[in-house]
Amino acid sequence: MKKLVCAYIYDRDPSVPFNLDNMEMVDIVNYSFGKVNDDHTLDTSRLFHLDQILALKNDKRKVVLSIGGWGADGFSQAVTTSTTRYKFIHSIVEFVKKTGIDGIDLDWEYPNSGAAGIAFCQDDTPNFTFFIKELRSSLDNIKPGLIISVAVGAGLKCVQDIEIKEIEPFINYLNIMTYDLGHSQDGAYRHHTNLFKEASDPQVSGNEAIINYHNAGMPYEKIIMGSATYGKVFTLDKNDIPRGHYPYWKIEAELTNDPSVKFEWIEEAHAPIIILNKNHYVTYDDPRSVKEKCDYIKSHNMAGIMYWEYNADKTGTLLKVMYENLK
Repeated sequence: MKKLVCAYIYDRDPSVPFNLDNMEMVDIVNYSFGKVNDDHTLDTSRLFHLDQILALKNDKRKVVLSIGGWGADGFSQAVTTSTTRYKFIHSIVEFVKKTGIDGIDLDWEYPNSGAAGIAFCQDDTPNFTFFIKELRSSLDNIKPGLIISVAVGAGLKCVQDIEIKEIEPFINYLNIMTYDLGHSQDGAYRHHTNLFKEASDPQVSGNEAIINYHNAGMPYEKIIMGSATYGKVFTLDKNDIPRGHYPYWKIEAELTNDPSVKFEWIEEAHAPIIILNKNHYVTYDDPRSVKEKCDYIKSHNMAGIMYWEYNADKTGTLLKVMYENLK
């Protein structure tokens, strides 16, 4: 089974050009983000580099539009009734027809959850299923084979709030966001994108999330594991609030040759940390942890790997590890 390397590209600023030099190693581009308008239609006003991204499409590389993202409201309202769903899907279909894009990635964070202050209700769960089924039918009417993927959180509640068995026949891939997994609050080293968990760690791991989704009804062959091209600053001080993050290019440029910091590998978690000082450390993915994720993907015959976010790995160091170990 062919393994996929998928990159999320976040279009932050119309004045900042993309460096797309490493695209030859990417199979699917998840172009982020479309949003949901208040009138239940697709908002594409933030796709500042749409033409440049669409130009990446070829026989070997697909481009899909990712709709949603952290803090993006509108999904719950748009899928509430058959009428609102039709309106939302019609606007998506018109965009697909106009651009010739290869599919849609649904990044609702999260159904039946008010995370980041978005609207939600208990009916989100069945309504999301209705929406996916209706979207699949509409896309198939345009061109059979267009991609529908769903980006999902790693926590058990995220699994329970989606009807995995019901949506499975209608989607191509489940992109599990096996990053932002945890936080530091108990004075121990914790991780945000670890493959496995330490015995004392109460937080979810990548392995645990993947098993939970598989047990809920998603075949391994449709599961894509997430990797992070950024690190998060955590603290050992229970009274401290950790702040800051390091895109991987910054870790390479600023920390690799800094004699005041210490790099450590936590074997039980299969994850690295960088000790900045007495209390603060960085939890992240490095080439070793990414390789171990690729080995895990191959051993479970999963669909592939995806990562957030392309621009945080400017040199392509981590992308190259994904490519070489899955291709």
